[in-house]
Amino acid sequence: MSGATGAERREPQPNGRTMSPKLQSHLSVQKVADEALVLDVNSGQIHQLNASAAWLLAQCDGNKPVEQLIEDFAAHFALDETTARRDVNAALAQLVELRIVTPDSP
Repeated sequence: MSGATGAERREPQPNGRTMSPKLQSHLSVQKVADEALVLDVNSGQIHQLNASAAWLLAQCDGNKPVEQLIEDFAAHFALDETTARRDVNAALAQLVELRIVTPDSP
């Protein structure tokens, strides 16, 4: 990605509300060292998450808005805000696409 635009910096806000991602209820998560295995009990699919994605998934309880996840991620992994924002947004986009988290609003 080259240069951040205003559109890239905005968090998704359906109906003007900040998104608070949440683990889908039909999944089972097994921590393996710093990583995680996510089993979709409906489809039988298994997803392997690296350490940073596993940490992020553990924070997706439906109560933390994306902005808080970015701040916490930056602090936990000692990253600058720009890098943390990019990494969290990319990871959340993948987790939503894979139907691992749902972009709930509080």
